[in-house]
Amino acid sequence: MTSTLVDTNILIDVLGPESSARKWSVVQLARVSDAGRVLVNQVIYGELAAAFRRETIHQVLDAAG
Repeated sequence: MTSTLVDTNILIDVLGPESSARKWSVVQLARVSDAGRVLVNQVIYGELAAAFRRETIHQVLDAAG
């Protein structure tokens, strides 16, 4: 099983409005989720928390696995 640390920019894309970047990021997040664990560290979580509600962040992270 592989673990992947996901960059903040990927998660911002996933949480953001429809765009070509969002589509690409959703596909890549699904790909790494299928391959193993998706990891987010404290710095990445903090960066997301500055822009998004905690419930929103947790929904995306729970869906990613």
